[in-house]
Amino acid sequence: MAGLPILSITIFIPLIGALLILGFRMVGGANVASSASKGIALLTSLVALAASLVALSNFDAAKVGYQFVESVPWFGGSSYKLGVDGMSIALIVLTTALTPYETLQSSGLAARQHLVARHLPQGAPTSPALANLAALRL
Repeated sequence: MAGLPILSITIFIPLIGALLILGFRMVGGANVASSASKGIALLTSLVALAASLVALSNFDAAKVGYQFVESVPWFGGSSYKLGVDGMSIALIVLTTALTPYETLQSSGLAARQHLVARHLPQGAPTSPALANLAALRL
């Protein structure tokens, strides 16, 4: 585990998946991209989840301060620096655990298109689905 940039892997794997989907769209068109995008998104989100679980398993809660610190000098004197503490490792695992679930849940999105077909302007960002359901019969 020493020297493995596990945080960078967790961050950049979904970006690689997005670039693959973009490549499929540019080479094969929208039909090829739409059929491949869900599989690529699910695969890359599962790899990111595995990377975050590796980080969690190697996290030492008894240590104080940041762990898995990565620092790479960039241009102009700036640097790319990452590290996690106890709260952020939990949030990383939570985020990477929810992403595959949401990817699988998005398959039923076409069945819920009636929520966005006719709608009222949204006043509260917490209730768009309720407002859309209320406006459905208007």
